[in-house]
Amino acid sequence: MLLTRRSFLASSAAVATATPTLAAAGLYRSDPARTGCPLTTGLPQLTGAKWSYKLGGRQHCTPALADGLLVSGLNVYQNLYALDAETGKPRWECRTGNVASPPTIANGIVYTGSGDISQLDRGLFLALDLKTGRERWRLTTGKIESKSPLVVDDLVYLASENLKLYALDAHSGREVWNFPFALPHYLVIGHTAPAYADGTIYFGGSGMKLDGTTTYASLFALDARTGALKWQFSPRGRANVRSDDRLQDMVAVAGGVVYGKSDNFLFAVDAATGRQRWLFKAPRAITVPAVNADRAYVGCFDGTVYALDSATGAIADRIPLAGYCDTAPVVVGDILYLAVSANGVQHESWLTAIDLRSKAVLWRFQPESSRGWSFVSPLVTDGRIYAGAYTGMYCLA
Repeated sequence: MLLTRRSFLASSAAVATATPTLAAAGLYRSDPARTGCPLTTGLPQLTGAKWSYKLGGRQHCTPALADGLLVSGLNVYQNLYALDAETGKPRWECRTGNVASPPTIANGIVYTGSGDISQLDRGLFLALDLKTGRERWRLTTGKIESKSPLVVDDLVYLASENLKLYALDAHSGREVWNFPFALPHYLVIGHTAPAYADGTIYFGGSGMKLDGTTTYASLFALDARTGALKWQFSPRGRANVRSDDRLQDMVAVAGGVVYGKSDNFLFAVDAATGRQRWLFKAPRAITVPAVNADRAYVGCFDGTVYALDSATGAIADRIPLAGYCDTAPVVVGDILYLAVSANGVQHESWLTAIDLRSKAVLWRFQPESSRGWSFVSPLVTDGRIYAGAYTGMYCLA
């Protein structure tokens, strides 16, 4: 069944308590709050690749898992595909458009945004049957930006480059409400995937004035059922937000705090009021954080994962890497999982597991297909890791 607000809050004691939900492998970053800290069994010791599958194109997104099927998408070659999660054997393939964002699985349906292969300037949002890959319904919008959709209760939420956040009936695709998030006379230059916590949808949008003189970035909090605006927050800490410092990728929520990233800045905002709690400035560009009640773990291109105190933003710990952080980190228990790229070697990357207490490297994995290309952020669930590296998908156990 679709994840309901009642079951979600009951199983996790609500996101406001900062306890991540039970592992929901059909959602990118593990749960509706996008914490990246799933309650599941990790992989402290690596035996090797249980299976690998050679893809027919470039892999750019973390897979989703449900009912024994692993679903992901290919960029350039424009396909969504499903593999048997136990054996790695292909089950179906659907020609869509470019898929560079993690799909979402709920109630036997795969939800994904893509380009339209027949009209390159048009975007599609597709709902496909999980077992067969057949289309259930579609929404034609402006170009869909590469952001992962969110399903909570009977609604699916997605942001589009036609300047709207949509709430659609998850079964039929009927529009329930939409929220236009562009300022008047501004062009949207980026937005995040939505996150959910305690009856509220959180997401970020950034724009540039049509004459190119001014930019803006805002976090929004909307009532999940009606789309009514609860609050809007514009990050402080500098006079102007450059176009390359826009709010990016996605927001995360834990312990009553909303986290948003902008190039090398991490913002922490009170989830109830929209007031800024703190601002962290990293030496270089950062990743999407993994967050829980006490810490926000953020990877940085300076070769460090910073563990920040969730209450103050102070650096509680530094985890050194043998390269720079290449993907959003995932934290399961006391182990950090992420991809690292070698300094001075373009896109030569490997997956690694690091003990957060001792900072010791527990294992690293680098298949031949990752040399010259980066891994995507791993999916960690039930003692296995699923991750793609350029043209290969791997199941580690």
